[in-house]
Amino acid sequence: MKRNTKIVVTVLAIAGIVSGTAAIARGGHGMGQRMVGHLSDRLDLNEQQAAALDALSLEIRETRELVRGDVDQRQVFRNLISADSFDQGAALELITQRTSAMQAQAPELVAAAAGFLDGLDAAQKQELSELIDRFGERRGHRHGKDGG
Repeated sequence: MKRNTKIVVTVLAIAGIVSGTAAIARGGHGMGQRMVGHLSDRLDLNEQQAAALDALSLEIRETRELVRGDVDQRQVFRNLISADSFDQGAALELITQRTSAMQAQAPELVAAAAGFLDGLDAAQKQELSELIDRFGERRGHRHGKDGG
């Protein structure tokens, strides 16, 4: 694979990761809050567990905003795609900025995930695992099934 192709694939892969993170917490009070409410109901969370889930949701939103960057970074990405010649240096800088933001936020995100997951009992963890599997199947991600 040519170096330029690898860079484009890397940029698009990182954009996909950012989009996936954004889908979890989209809109702050919209989809993210509905998902939190649904998950709280489905897992029958107590007040402490619900607070830990809210903290995790907040960390996801903060991480999304940091990784997403400001409007100028998005415009840089658009300009890279539409330019006659792909600016590899600018692409690498954009990737480095977003990766650094994710690395800086990662400890808080992991701690919030641990705070939530460690507070679940075995039945709740099993239910969460099943929900994740069903969500993946609905989106066409059948890991380990049918050769997928």
